[in-house]
Amino acid sequence: MFAMAGGIFLSLGTLATQYAWAFVGLSVTEVITASIAVVIGTTLNYFLDDRINRAEVLFPGVACFLIAVCFGSAVHKSNAADNKSKLQGFKSLETTSSFQMETSSIKEGKAKVGTADFLIEVEKQRAIKVFGKSTIIGLAITFFAGICFSLISPAVSLATNDQWHTLKHGVGTL
Repeated sequence: MFAMAGGIFLSLGTLATQYAWAFVGLSVTEVITASIAVVIGTTLNYFLDDRINRAEVLFPGVACFLIAVCFGSAVHKSNAADNKSKLQGFKSLETTSSFQMETSSIKEGKAKVGTADFLIEVEKQRAIKVFGKSTIIGLAITFFAGICFSLISPAVSLATNDQWHTLKHGVGTL
């Protein structure tokens, strides 16, 4: 059951990561989810393994990952502010006229990467629409994915080592 729970956490984390990419981007999503997975997963495994590892070596590395989470959040805030300033003239994607998009694309061939026109073109092609939605939603989904990923390793560890002694006597672990 613990191994199956680890698989469920893996599936939920993967699904949440895909949605988080649309809201906050690849670089922010990966930094935050991986860092949270390391911080929480390592801490849980440390206590599950009866503290056999040296905490003075293990936890400074975990602290570095925690700092990476803070930097990832700061990068997201900066990117969100930049996109907001670029799109300030557009009320919503629906009010942006197709004529305006067609003429800007004809003038430049294709919208230049990083411009408001480019952001609008990307949004129109996305399956998950994110314009007008709070970036807090994206960060919440990212943190949820990180928590799911962090629970995979302890669940598999419990399935293979039976630290909680849930198996009947004589029954082997994975």
